[in-house]
Amino acid sequence: MPTPFPLAPASDADSLAGLLNDQELSLGRQVLSVGGITTGNTAERINSVTIEFNIDADKLKRLSVAVVPEGATQAEATAAGSPEAAQNIKRAFSTFIAPMLHTAELLDRSEVFLKSDKVEIVLLRETGPVAATGNV
Repeated sequence: MPTPFPLAPASDADSLAGLLNDQELSLGRQVLSVGGITTGNTAERINSVTIEFNIDADKLKRLSVAVVPEGATQAEATAAGSPEAAQNIKRAFSTFIAPMLHTAELLDRSEVFLKSDKVEIVLLRETGPVAATGNV
């Protein structure tokens, strides 16, 4: 059964990926998703990981984290002033994510805290190169 756990603070995308990979490599916990949690107290900002116990989690391909660039976030698409503006933001996200999906699968897209900043990230798992088949 998936279970949420708090994570130690992360300073950047690489350190967050390291914390997530540690869950799998040393604790036998397969990472399913990650997200930021805040309460009414702004000092209480933590990242949480949802895991599932998996004795073979250390055999999975490694995780990576990429920060979604400004102009491509879900929050911007939601706040867009028109359908055309929202569509442009969705296109920007597609342009950002497409190259990564040649060698990884997208596990999660969420907001987390890096240092004390709230940022949108994508959580990916390496798959290796995917050969094009020409079939649609």
